Amino acid sequence: MNYEFPIYRKLSNGKVYYKINSLREFEEKQKIGVRVYLYVIKAEQYPEMLKIQDMLLCFEGIYLESTDVDWDHFI
Repeated sequence: MNYEFPIYRKLSNGKVYYKINSLREFEEKQKIGVRVYLYVIKAEQYPEMLKIQDMLLCFEGIYLESTDVDWDHFI
């Protein structure tokens, strides 16, 4: 499949947002309490690569489609 990056996803609970930059890298914004943490993950191991594939496919309703506007305004 050919993807046009970045692609945005979120967890179904709305507490974690993802910005997928490539098949091997994504950013994650996670809200814990009143703080939002940003992580940059470079998929070097197979489980991380599978996670990106699951996000791209919106696997079993765990991951939902999102937008750049959601990503930018998630606080």
